[in-house]
This record gives sequence, C-alpha cells and structure tokens, in this order.
Amino acid sequence: MTASQAYKVQTDILVEANAKMQEHFKDFKKEMELNNQKIKSMREIEEKTKIEKELMTQLLHAQGYYAATIDTKIYQISKTNVKVNFFINPKQSFTISHIYLQTGKEIRAPDINVLDIKVNDLLLAQKVLDSEKTLSKKVEEFNCLANINISHQAVLDFKAHTAELYFKVADSPQVVWGKTYIQGLKTIKEKYVYRDITWEEGECFKPSKIKKFRSKMLLKPVFADATVQYSDTPINTNQIPITIELTEKVHRTIRLGAGYHSDKGPGFYGSWEHRNFFGMAELLKFESTVNQRLQNLKTTYTDLFMGNRNQSLIIQSELKHEDTNKYESSSWSSSANIRKRMNKHWSFQYGIGHYLTQVRELSKTENFGLLYLPVNLSFDSRNNILDPAKGLYFKFESAPYWDLFDTSTIFYKSRVDANHYWALNESNYTIWAARCALGSIAGSSRALIPADLRFYAGGGQSVRGYEYQSLGRLVDNEAQGGRSLIELSTEIRQKITDTYGFVIFLDGGNIFDQKIPDFSLPIRWAAGFGLRYFTSFGPLRFDVGMPIRKREGIDDSYQIYISIGQSY
Repeated sequence: MTASQAYKVQTDILVEANAKMQEHFKDFKKEMELNNQKIKSMREIEEKTKIEKELMTQLLHAQGYYAATIDTKIYQISKTNVKVNFFINPKQSFTISHIYLQTGKEIRAPDINVLDIKVNDLLLAQKVLDSEKTLSKKVEEFNCLANINISHQAVLDFKAHTAELYFKVADSPQVVWGKTYIQGLKTIKEKYVYRDITWEEGECFKPSKIKKFRSKMLLKPVFADATVQYSDTPINTNQIPITIELTEKVHRTIRLGAGYHSDKGPGFYGSWEHRNFFGMAELLKFESTVNQRLQNLKTTYTDLFMGNRNQSLIIQSELKHEDTNKYESSSWSSSANIRKRMNKHWSFQYGIGHYLTQVRELSKTENFGLLYLPVNLSFDSRNNILDPAKGLYFKFESAPYWDLFDTSTIFYKSRVDANHYWALNESNYTIWAARCALGSIAGSSRALIPADLRFYAGGGQSVRGYEYQSLGRLVDNEAQGGRSLIELSTEIRQKITDTYGFVIFLDGGNIFDQKIPDFSLPIRWAAGFGLRYFTSFGPLRFDVGMPIRKREGIDDSYQIYISIGQSY
C-alpha cells in the first residue's frame, strides 16, 4: 500500500439485546463513518477505535448503563479494506435509590420534590443536569446568594444496580445589591443603560439578573461588548457593588448597492444611517433608490423606547417619482407609527399617515390628498433576513384611506404575505422556500383609486419571468392595476460550496378588477433558475425567469434579475 492510498474502513456496532440503545448508536455510527475517510495507516485505525470506544462508554453512562462492557475487533480483510466491530453489552441500567440535598446553614433549601429527577428513575445524565438547573433557579428564588454553585455526585452500587444521588449547594453569603457604576460610554447617555437595569440598591441580590442584562446589551445595535464585574465576597458589608463596562460600536454606516433587472434597467441604492442620533440609540436613516422606473428619497426616524422597552416610535417621510409606462406619479408621504413587540416573534403596529400624489394616467392628470390609518400585524421567526434557512415570516397590513380633495372617495386596502423556509438537511445546504401573497381593495371602484396605490404584479420581487407590473387587465398592452392580487412562489435553494449555489423556482400570480381574486381566471406562471454568490453581507442574486405561457406581443421570452439578497 502506497503512502497516498487510504484505507476503506467499515464500522459495525452490535448491541446485545437492547433495541433502544441500538437506535441510540445509529447517528453515532453515521458520524464515525464520515470520519473513516482518509485514514492511511493501521495505527490511525487503532487510535480512532480507542477514542470511539471511550465516547461510546460515555454515551452508555449518560443513558444509565454504568456496568456496560465494550469489546472491539479489527479485521484487515485486504490491503486497503478494514472492518471494525464494536460488541456492546449494556447489562442492567442503574436506578436512583436516594436523593440528598446538602446546603450550608445559612442557605434556605427548596423542597427536594421540585427536582426533575425522582427516586426509582433511571440515572440519566440529562435529567441530572436539568435538575441542577431547576435547583439553581429555586435556590436563587429563596435566597440572596452572592454566588450560586451547585454540583452533584452519584455513588454507584454495582451489586444492586442503583445509585445514591447527592446535590450540593456551595456556601455563599446572603447579600444585597450595592451601587452600580457604568464605564466605557462615549456618546451614549447613562440613562439609556439604566433603562435595562432591573435591580435597585439594597434589594435582594439575584445573579441571573446580571446574565439577562448582559445578554440584552449584546443584542443592542450600539454595543460591541458588555461585561459586568462584581465580587462574590463582600468586605465589611453585605452590599455588592456592580461595575458595568460597555464598548460602543461605530454608530454611522454608509451603504451603496447596484443591481440590474431587464424590465427596469440598471439600478442604484444608497443609504446613510446614524444609530445613536440623540444619545439614546435613536435611529435616523436616509435612503434612496434610482432606476428607470423609480426615484425616491426616504427618511426614517426610530425611537426604540417609546414609553417602555417593548414599544417603538417610527416616523417616516418619502419623496417619490415613478414612471412605469402605465402611469407617472410624483408623491410625498409621511407617517407616524407605534410598534409594539408582543414577544420574540410577534409585533403589532398602528399609526396615522398622509399621501399627496399627482398621477398622470391615459393622458389624464389627477391630484389626490389621502389620509390613512395603517395597522400591521407581523410574525418573524427567520434565522437570517437576507438569506433565511428556516422559519416563518407573516405580515398582515391594512388601512382605510380618505381623499381630502374628494370626500366621497373612501377605500380600504389590505394585504397578507406569508413566507416559509425549510432546511432539508442539517448543513442548511438545501433550502425549500415558499411564498404566498393576497391583496384586496374595497370601498371604491378601480377608477377612483390612485394608480400608484392599486395592486400590480410582475417583476423581480413579485412574479419573475414577467415584466415589472405587467400582469392583470391590459389597455394598449399596458397593465392598469387592480383591486385584488394573488402571488405564489416555490423555490429550491442549493448550496454547492459555502460560496456558490443555485436555485430553481416556480412563480405565479395575477391582478384582478374585483375586490376578491377571481379564481376562475388563469394564474400566470413562470419558471426559472438562478445563481448565488454568498458574501458576508448576504447573497448576490442572478435569476432568469421565463413565462410558461407567453402572451404574444406582450411578454419577452425571459427576464433577468441581479441584486443583493434572496428574492424573498
């Protein structure tokens, strides 16, 4: 055998009379076989077998089989073929005969019955660790300890196959919170940090509050690092002073981007943002998009603490010009909204806004002055906004509109979007994504609704393969927009390496004159493929979409889309 040749190693794990443990070792065996590649000597095989035997022993102990035995046998079938057999006899599992809790005299101990593990249970490692966590929470609840340190020990009886389980709470003084000192701030006000401090000087000390506080600080966009220091052995007093050390991030960011859509031509995007505008982590952002169809300048101000930490104030204003061949509009809009974060995933938003627009459509120019009251309910469990691999995104938005220039015009616009992402393997290399959108405008006829507020479909963020805003009723081969919308999409995203990947997709949708989609009319479908180049700031996207049933004289054979981020 030459030095460059590798052994082909086959591994078998045989568990004697224990189907449950045989199942436990299935995933372990797969991992072993992955590590069997590129082994070039018998010595490597022997060393690997020894390590795997030790890991199997630990797995058996974790399941309560402390008397288990493992025998190994290595067979060299040929020069390059080796077989490794593991013969496992789990024997009898160990159960718990007694549970003891040992604490210092000054520590108020919880009832032993609060533990996850009970007498006569199997001695399972995970249950013991879970019991330690439960005990830690209960000890903190009943005490004011400077430090909570819990350990365990199992005393095994190999004749009876039982174990005595001892939990020990280390001695620690009963203390209260001392003064809190904040260091490291440069532009952020101390008041901003104090908002998230949940303890007060003189109160019962709870170490878990420090962990929660630090986690909150690290999640904030204005801090690069956060440490909390204190001594768990106070001198001449029962107060523990706290020192918080914070490192600020750079607060200003400039972003520039470019893309290309065959229906909109080249496009450019730029933004500037300040994430600490008044010293309380307020966000001020200016952003602009310029392409053949759209030019805009949008300003957003966000105060993340509006009355409480789960409520934000969002003020927006936008100047926009659109020229879509169907209509040309110039508009100014602004709004003020309150966003409530109900929990980690759910949020609710409501507010007030105005929309002033001049629209030229079919040689007719109209002016609209609209007042609207938007509401928004959203759920977001995506693991990454630009390149999600798993999770759900749901958004419902609705608003009544009143035209202040023509008080007889009132309409209600609503839209629901739902995106779902499934990782089809553990590496997240294969992702199945699906999207659905439904929209409806009720209350006024299509002609009374400003053209730039109607629904449109077609394009890179809608139905790929069809030109931008080209679906629905046509006049002189130009779409006029509608009062209801449906969009559907499914996509397989496959990574080839950490840097490159491809997608295949099927998109569909249409626009309808009625306030409810008319499902007797056809859905316009398109299929396509794309390439992805993954960067630190998100994937670069190149997609080609092709109509499945092309409308003669209207649709091109294909559309090309180049941009940053996945299509949805």
